[in-house]
Amino acid sequence: MTPNWNFFDKKVCLSVQDDEWALAEAEFQRVGLTDVQRFQAVKEIGPHQSFSHSERNILLDFYHSSAQTLLHLEDDVSFRNLSHLNAALAQLPNDWDIIYLGANLVQWNNGEPRPERYGPHLFRLKSAWTTHAIGYNRKCVFEILARQPEFSVRMFDNYLSDRLPELNAYIVAPMCAYQRQRVSSIWGTNEDYTPLFEASNERLK
Repeated sequence: MTPNWNFFDKKVCLSVQDDEWALAEAEFQRVGLTDVQRFQAVKEIGPHQSFSHSERNILLDFYHSSAQTLLHLEDDVSFRNLSHLNAALAQLPNDWDIIYLGANLVQWNNGEPRPERYGPHLFRLKSAWTTHAIGYNRKCVFEILARQPEFSVRMFDNYLSDRLPELNAYIVAPMCAYQRQRVSSIWGTNEDYTPLFEASNERLK
């Protein structure tokens, strides 16, 4: 079944390098995502600050647009089985705020609540990390932006995880978006997060 990407009014991909963007475009074409806009990462004093600043600008642009829903992607996203994505999106309640297509649910877990099953293909989340494939409902964005700390204080995905208990946040189960192996623009090291995503998927059973 073809994913209903039109569930998201606006689709944006954060990207730093042209060669990484080319790989992302090929991945989008493979899964039928034809209208993703590239957002060139903001230059900052360091990669952590660039990431947090870029996330803010993407959400600001979304908030000031006419779009009601945003699919935020990063250029290392790697889609897996998408056959259940439409069913998961259809299960979302009307008051949803955030929907993760994939997330790290294990690496920095310090006793946060485990995901709770909401439906056959959805779990409710109160902690999650990574923003490589995440959907936003416009109604939650103002509060996220209003409380975002300074860019050097906290990375955006960690800040967002702290906010999830206050939001109606969900994740598709099983997850359908991992990150491909590459040299991280933030850490400067070759990273393969596949084991993290596989362990995270185990929490969604």
